[in-house]
Amino acid sequence: MADTVGMQDIRGLNVNNIVTGFSLQEFVIKPLLRNSSSSKWQERYFQETAADLTASTPSVIKGVNRLSTFPVLEVSWTQKNSYQKKHAAETIISWEDALSNDVPVIERSLLRIARAIRKSVDDDCYTNIVDYTTNANLSGAATFGWASASANPVKDVNTAIASIQGQNYNITNAVLLINPTTFADLKNYLTHTKGASIPSWSSQVAQNGKVMEFMGLNVLVSNSIETSGAVVLIPQECGNYLQLQALTTETIPDPGIKYTIRSWEIGLVQITNPKSIYFISGV
Repeated sequence: MADTVGMQDIRGLNVNNIVTGFSLQEFVIKPLLRNSSSSKWQERYFQETAADLTASTPSVIKGVNRLSTFPVLEVSWTQKNSYQKKHAAETIISWEDALSNDVPVIERSLLRIARAIRKSVDDDCYTNIVDYTTNANLSGAATFGWASASANPVKDVNTAIASIQGQNYNITNAVLLINPTTFADLKNYLTHTKGASIPSWSSQVAQNGKVMEFMGLNVLVSNSIETSGAVVLIPQECGNYLQLQALTTETIPDPGIKYTIRSWEIGLVQITNPKSIYFISGV
């Protein structure tokens, strides 16, 4: 008996769970943001000023006299508005393939649609991150491209770390985001230029893109990162991802002809602490 509209099973597969499972394994940038739910198309948020709080002259924090009034310190925020974005795609599986395919057409189709949605969401997260770093926030050019014989990733990443620390952030859990091409350049630098031994990175490729550690940072690799750039940021501190609707999949049969598998997610990105992010250009 054919499935009816809204049912999720093709040949005994729970399509929604499979697509969601694939995507959750491959998200790299989205998990770096604080993930929570939303019920509004427009969300207002506030970016907190990162500078240390100081007393306004003539008040001081140090050396307050006995019985004197304490200095008043004021935290400041800048109001921002953000809007939901729908990430959506669909794939079609012929009725015959669903009944008798010799190759894993269904599984491959589910995997590819999951990857398409995942990459669209991660791309949007990355775009928001870079927009704020290059807009009068923390960014700088690499000393030389990391494929160059004069490359110095240690200096470049150290500059990024120092800049974030200079904004009073603890970088204990910070990460380095790079493109696969940049990762290859970094490995080459460590093994050939510096003669350093690297952990068995190929066996350490894990869920959500982690491949190794460098300068005390977890290195995450994603094709959502532009080839010429690298990002150092503090996960959960840098911003939010508010989800209006989690990744959802529906299977729509057209009896005797095809199944349409439609998948979508609706969410928005808020960069609340842009100075917990540093963008390195020209890597």
